Amino acid sequence: MKPLDQLEEKLAVIRDRVRGVALGNHAGFYLHGRPGTSKTHTVLTTLDRENIPHRPTTGHLTPIGLFDLLSDNPSGLIVLDDMAQILTQPIAVQLLLAALGNGPNKGDRSIEYNRSGQRRQIWFSGGIIMISNFELEVNAIKSRVHSVNYDPTDEQIAALIESLAEKGLSGLTPKTCQRVAEHVLSECLRLDYRPEVRLFVDKAIQDYKLWKNCETETHWQDLISCAIQERATELQHGLRPIGRTARIQTEKNLVAALVAKYETRAEQVAAWKEQTGKSKRAFYRRLETPAA
Repeated sequence: MKPLDQLEEKLAVIRDRVRGVALGNHAGFYLHGRPGTSKTHTVLTTLDRENIPHRPTTGHLTPIGLFDLLSDNPSGLIVLDDMAQILTQPIAVQLLLAALGNGPNKGDRSIEYNRSGQRRQIWFSGGIIMISNFELEVNAIKSRVHSVNYDPTDEQIAALIESLAEKGLSGLTPKTCQRVAEHVLSECLRLDYRPEVRLFVDKAIQDYKLWKNCETETHWQDLISCAIQERATELQHGLRPIGRTARIQTEKNLVAALVAKYETRAEQVAAWKEQTGKSKRAFYRRLETPAA
């Protein structure tokens, strides 16, 4: 079986667990695994594609904040993303235990919060999906929800990156995205770094766009290499000026290179559109004056 097919089987389990909570068959679901493997993306896109209303929450959350969140969404689906710290707070754990119910009870669940002598009570009938980079260690919660360790292999993540590139991303053509993906994966292999979807989508693609628009002095390939190593390293490509003047000059140089490479104007324009995403008219504007 191909790596992408193997990965799809793992993702199908996650999607089914999400649906189980969304449909009310399960009170909760805990998804964990290493960062950058599309855990959150899989959960949220599953809910979005099936038009399932949900309340995503990220960042720091106090016990009273959690109680208010449950109170504001008594029958809704709540997604707690990257909030492992909430499980280190005993009061928050007790609130989650109450919200997740006990045994076969999937109806209204009583949640109480006592503070400064004041008692507040709500009834919760919704669902809770928790996403984390860490394994669930609270056994009382683990017994109430399905827990899945999502741990795709490097080959599977590489196959997913290549699949995303084939569709094109962020306004870039598939061919360009495949070029960026190829560099990302080759650098991950060279530097012994486990590939991440986030590295490709949120970092590499955006670095390429900045470079393409002449907004970086550093070549996009060097920027990606630095991102993987998390430090400035020796550059493999020279620096360049940035700004509108630099962008125009870069486009002129590209036009000159395309004219030298392709015999017909149609081929030159097609390659121009593929590499820049710009129009035939823009090609002719840059053709009017010679490149430097």
